[in-house]
Amino acid sequence: MLDDTDTSVDNTSLGVAGRARFILGYAARTLERAIASPSQDVELWRKQVEHDLGGLRQALTEHIRITEGDDGLLSQILDQAPRLAAAVDVILADHAELCEAVDAIQDILDGSREDVHEIRTQVIGVLSRLSAHRHRGADLVFDAYNVDIGGLSGE
Repeated sequence: MLDDTDTSVDNTSLGVAGRARFILGYAARTLERAIASPSQDVELWRKQVEHDLGGLRQALTEHIRITEGDDGLLSQILDQAPRLAAAVDVILADHAELCEAVDAIQDILDGSREDVHEIRTQVIGVLSRLSAHRHRGADLVFDAYNVDIGGLSGE
């Protein structure tokens, strides 16, 4: 884990958002590997998916905290480039929709059904929406700062 006291670490809101973006992408890839794994032992498969869904939820929550906070990246973008307000609104709507979709998957996992196909379908939908959100976020940051935030995170 990165140490925020390290002087080589970019602690600007853009740098912090870039690290959160990297962690969110990693969590998404981890969950994708879990749902793609064989499901012969359905209970073990479900436990792994639930664990990795929790990791995605945690990374998403942190991403939202960093970007939506009072001094967060989205606030700074609006201050510096008010022309991007509509794009920021789309990002904010994405956050709410992604949280609801992750919660819906958790509800399925909490239920008694063992429908692997349904769980996979729902997770793939969330991962697809998350990918589109990450692309929109990268475009927004580029439009605001002329910086590739993916490049900041090593992705």
